[in-house]
Amino acid sequence: MLGQDVRLGLLAQGGFEKAAPALYRRESVWLHQLALSSHDGIYYSREKSRFFEVAPGTLPPQLPEDAKPLKYREGWRRLRHHLLEYENWLQRVRPGYRARLLRICPQALRPYRRAWRQDFLNIEVSHG
Repeated sequence: MLGQDVRLGLLAQGGFEKAAPALYRRESVWLHQLALSSHDGIYYSREKSRFFEVAPGTLPPQLPEDAKPLKYREGWRRLRHHLLEYENWLQRVRPGYRARLLRICPQALRPYRRAWRQDFLNIEVSHG
């Protein structure tokens, strides 16, 4: 989902700053086209389609050798709050955009649609 946002310039509008080629930062989250990490040691590898626990401050895209695999639900639970404010902003400025992306997402991403819908499309959108 976030990769599509990059293409449309939404990450920058939503508070992400470009830190290096293909690397963006917003508060405690670092986003690369191959991975996502948070300052508290959660790392999602797009290539491996799984979450890991890593040393706090680990930046993508390099997954450290000592990364500890996490169950998907645990990794998602620990990462989602880092994305909540951005997703709330996105719903305010582009209503229906994320829902459309979820409907047309590639086959490989379809198993993850339920978590994204549940956690982000059902949030209360403030207009202030």
